[in-house]
Amino acid sequence: MVAWVDEDAVTLTELQEALAHYQSQGDIAPGKADEAKLREARERWIDEALILAQARQRHIEVPTESLDNRVEGVLAGMEKSHGGAEAFNRFLVRGGTDRRTLRGQLREWTRREWILAQAVNERIAITDEEVKRFVEERRQKGLPTLRYHLSHLFFPIGKDAPEERWKDAEERGRGVLAAVSPGRAFSEVAGTFAERSRDEGVQGGFLGIVQPKELQPELAATLEKMEIGKPAGPVRTRRGVHFLLIERKTTPREILYTIRFEEERAKWIKELRRKATIQKNRL
Repeated sequence: MVAWVDEDAVTLTELQEALAHYQSQGDIAPGKADEAKLREARERWIDEALILAQARQRHIEVPTESLDNRVEGVLAGMEKSHGGAEAFNRFLVRGGTDRRTLRGQLREWTRREWILAQAVNERIAITDEEVKRFVEERRQKGLPTLRYHLSHLFFPIGKDAPEERWKDAEERGRGVLAAVSPGRAFSEVAGTFAERSRDEGVQGGFLGIVQPKELQPELAATLEKMEIGKPAGPVRTRRGVHFLLIERKTTPREILYTIRFEEERAKWIKELRRKATIQKNRL
């Protein structure tokens, strides 16, 4: 036993598994599971255990269908990244596990994270007036009030390249757009094309979560006119030819919610730790 949280024990095995999960999610830096990292994981585990105990008292639970859909979505993504079902199964066998075991682990962690988020979420209420104040404050400070989840396809073109090069890139990009269908997302098609054209410096796929001021002026101006889910382009900049697609937008309310969520979570944990009986044993 490495810790007790009220009446609940935390075992070393649980802590080691938790550390591996936290590292896979980017919550703890990757690296050897040394004493310092285990201690960091233990603190995070204790925080979560306190909130989960409150969630049990409130009978907070994730709907089964939602849980199943999330887990199958994660499995499908992992399978695709390994080159298909057979390759993924071989990967699991080499790691000493199988799909059934992995599904169970994913199911438990997904359920746990959903309950943690829902428990904190119930303590947050944001009014329209608060959103308006938040937007105004951020504008005065020069901070973003909108973020774009953006996919792209980019053909690098030298500034002295002939017009034919620009037109050829635009035509090839239009051909990529024509291959997008309900069963094949823009990011997937663009990523596959970019992989085949890597020697030319072509880039494509999910670009990330960006704010307009991070982009070249031509691209930022294009974003303002775009609709979610509809590709736009070609757009010429000094770097080359771009095609863009907005996957979704992060609104001011969502940005404010993220800030409030972390503030409320930290505040609640501080309250719960004051009232809890916590014992930590040597690692």
